[in-house]
Amino acid sequence: MKLLDKLKDDSHEVITLYYGEGVDESEASALAEKVQEAFPDCDVDFHYGGQPVYYYLLSLE
Repeated sequence: MKLLDKLKDDSHEVITLYYGEGVDESEASALAEKVQEAFPDCDVDFHYGGQPVYYYLLSLE
């Protein structure tokens, strides 16, 4: 959440979370809901990315 706070600016409309190995869908969904509450001006989505090293990759568009 701290990273998103630093990265997010007024031009961003979409935040996408890609969750990797070691994270199940319910955990990713809970985080996406938390992000949506913190940034109600953005559409928040999450997808399984399958990355083996990082729990999450973030994309701001």
